[in-house]
Amino acid sequence: MNPFDIATNDIFENPDFTERAAFGSQAGVTVIASEISEDARLDEFGLDEGVSFFLRVRARDLIAEPKKNDLVTYRGTEYRVSSLSLDASGLVYRVYLKSKSTR
Repeated sequence: MNPFDIATNDIFENPDFTERAAFGSQAGVTVIASEISEDARLDEFGLDEGVSFFLRVRARDLIAEPKKNDLVTYRGTEYRVSSLSLDASGLVYRVYLKSKSTR
């Protein structure tokens, strides 16, 4: 295990930085959240809450890679996956989320 792996694991095992989320039916996944931005607007489908942010999650903690529009529950609210990227080390996903009402 290299120093980057050790540092990543130390951060994800520190409760001061982490929270829990559910990816589909997989509950209790350890995540680190970015700041949440809100920009509500009215569109043809009704009120779009305009919430967007991302969760960092270790790839090894997920049963399957999240897909666009999959549901993620974070702090009791469901969001949709808008996109994701894997860091250069291949250890941590950045899962970008948006309001559930956003398509």
